[in-house]
Amino acid sequence: MRRDGSDFPKRGIIKLAIAGRQCCPQLAGAHCTRPIHYYLIVWMKLAVVGLEDFGKLHPQELSGSMKKRAAAARALALDPEILVFDEPSAGLDPIVAAELDELILFLKDTFQITAPVVTHELPSAFRIADRIATLVNGRLLAVGTKDEIRASQHLQVKQFLNRTPENPVQRPGVAAYVESYVRNDETNL
Repeated sequence: MRRDGSDFPKRGIIKLAIAGRQCCPQLAGAHCTRPIHYYLIVWMKLAVVGLEDFGKLHPQELSGSMKKRAAAARALALDPEILVFDEPSAGLDPIVAAELDELILFLKDTFQITAPVVTHELPSAFRIADRIATLVNGRLLAVGTKDEIRASQHLQVKQFLNRTPENPVQRPGVAAYVESYVRNDETNL
């Protein structure tokens, strides 16, 4: 496998992971002394995320949800204490996003890991989180339990939770502009 990842689309997930063992020396030694060990670790991690039957598929054959699950399996290969999810449900329909939320909860509980999740999806945040932090322009606005965040009196936190725009479109102004434009256009006929 080339270091630039150019072989990525040409191999199945499991073969790709096994070929990449040189790139992951942390698995060497006690865990993996033979290629079959890499295969077993990869298969076990794929099974944990529900992809045990899809190891022979090439990455371009995976759905968006499957790619996210494969990424989680790859991250789990080293048995981390912390597993960060950045916008895990981006681009997924609500049902598949809910399934991914359940997977994250399962991984947290099963492997006793800390799983910070960066998301704009409020249903996911309130389903997954033990504690929530809200940020605006890199500034921490509030940190607390789900109930504490819901009860926050901070204006921007309330705007975010209620989906209230900061600068709502002024419909009367837009309507007046369109009306003026139409009147001017009619007089120029």
